[in-house]
Parts: sequence; structure tokens; C-alpha cells
Amino acid sequence: MTRYFSTITKLDAALLAFVLLVVSFFVTSASGQSTFGDVVGVVKDPGQGLVGGAQVVLTSIEEQDEHTSTTDSDGLFHFINLIPGHHTLR
Repeated sequence: MTRYFSTITKLDAALLAFVLLVVSFFVTSASGQSTFGDVVGVVKDPGQGLVGGAQVVLTSIEEQDEHTSTTDSDGLFHFINLIPGHHTLR
């Protein structure tokens, strides 16, 4: 009789270890998610030349929040940690 209960205990321990492994995988993979977004772009002139030092304004349509950035020497701009929604860019 003792052998029967020790077999169930080993099976339960193996099942518990498997469940913990699966749960830890999902918890670890979910920790990198965010509710914010980024907008990245390049400003070019009509001749496709890069425009450094240009002012770029991103406006949230719903919130009417305005974010301003200046392009680097390669014409690149980057807005980070934005609330999801509709935006205009000028």
C-alpha cells in the first residue's frame, strides 16, 4: 500500500513541476509587453536628400497632446512612450 501512495506522490510532483514550468514561461514572456508605442521616421526634401535640424510635431487627435522633436544630421526623428491612438505628423 505504501508503494502505491509514493507513486502517486511522484506523479503529482512531476505534474506540478510541469505546470510551474509552463506558467513561468508565460509570465516571463508577458513581462516585455507595453501599452505605449513609438513613431520613428526620416525627413527628406523633394530631391530625396536628408533634412537635418527639421522640426517635427506629432499631435494626438484624441488627446490633443503635442510632441515636438528635431531631426538629427541624418534626418531621423523618434517619438517614444506614446499613448495608442490616432496622430497627425507635420
